[in-house]
Amino acid sequence: MKVAGWGNYPTLENANLFRPADANSIQRTVSASDFSIIARGSGRSYGDSSLSNNMISTLRTDRFLEINEESTLLRCEAGLTLNSVLEAIVPKGRFLPVLPGADLVTVGGAIASDVHGKNHHRDGSFCDHVISITVIVASGEIIECSRANNADIFHATCGGMGLTGVLIAATLKLISISSNKIKQSILTASDLECCIELIDKNSQSKYSVAWLDARLRKTNFGRSVLFLGDHVDECETPELEHPKRTDLSIPFSPPSWVLNRHISRAFNEAYFRLQKQQQTAVDYRSFFFPLERVKNWNSLYGARGFLQYQLVVPTAEGIKETLTAVANSDECSYLTVLKKLGTGNENLLSFPQEGYTLTMDFKRNDSIFPLLDKLDSVVLDQGGRLYCAKDSRMSKKMFQATYPRWQEFLDLKTRIDPTHRFRSLQSERLGLNK
Repeated sequence: MKVAGWGNYPTLENANLFRPADANSIQRTVSASDFSIIARGSGRSYGDSSLSNNMISTLRTDRFLEINEESTLLRCEAGLTLNSVLEAIVPKGRFLPVLPGADLVTVGGAIASDVHGKNHHRDGSFCDHVISITVIVASGEIIECSRANNADIFHATCGGMGLTGVLIAATLKLISISSNKIKQSILTASDLECCIELIDKNSQSKYSVAWLDARLRKTNFGRSVLFLGDHVDECETPELEHPKRTDLSIPFSPPSWVLNRHISRAFNEAYFRLQKQQQTAVDYRSFFFPLERVKNWNSLYGARGFLQYQLVVPTAEGIKETLTAVANSDECSYLTVLKKLGTGNENLLSFPQEGYTLTMDFKRNDSIFPLLDKLDSVVLDQGGRLYCAKDSRMSKKMFQATYPRWQEFLDLKTRIDPTHRFRSLQSERLGLNK
């Protein structure tokens, strides 16, 4: 079958996707085979981290195992999507502590990528709220891991891009809410410096994310719209309904010329001018998952797909240098998002580090790769790194220079997977396999 990540680049034409019926079937598949394999959930990682000639789907491992309302703990199978989790827990007055920008990510995918959200500056990443995980390793053995038990495997699997084994279950810590609403504040910034100042000034807000206009070169360079959010805590009439997903979808991939720099310029101008500084209550789906209003929005980039380039650098100067390089090029970032990150964690390959993270979407064409190579140099010089869950072209040299614990990860992987059966196109490219 033909398969790709969310960016539709790269693609595999003749891959095998196994669909075991349950966790026991996954264990039997792993134990009885000797070929290389990688776990795949909803396929919402952007590049090639869940692509391999042989893939094993976790989507049928989607049971709730235990919801302990008193201690706010949830134990579930790894194939559950975050949307399914929210659908079950929000009516009970519970919420996930960290959410990425897509709710169809599976719990296993969120752990393997150690996803972060709009609140990393305050609450860390997804795995900081994972109590324990259950993993099927290459031998077929099922291993229970936590910070106190098999801690080395726990910290390698959290953020380990599926390379230590197949995640089949996890125990998560939830937070309490009294409403499905988010108190959203919108602030506009005339340029990048003003945006950074607003982000830093409003760090007490639980959630913070900025949309940037990456097209302007001089006047209003980096003008932005900052969205701040906090849970609505006190309600006379609590609303705990789970907002439904939209049925809107794009029925086909439009020609690549439909989305172009002129359309982008017009959209950015209109979007910025339409935003008004205001405070209002919105349901959490509107706040956390604005792109998910359209089911297959990725097809807007055309059949050639797109590359999402996400970086983190310690200072705002690195963000400015990156945006300057893009603005001075002939390329266009169709969606540019800026967030502040807090300190990282102990996971060997987790992406977040203290600083600012910038995300940019580029249509795939031959000329985009030299620009991204140039941006790599900026990130490297600034002491930053790229996010593996969004990556489809980072070099082995770049990876090893920016993830200082890669060798520690590789040593542990070799110990529990001596023949390196768990591998992906990405792991081969980054040197994480023999």
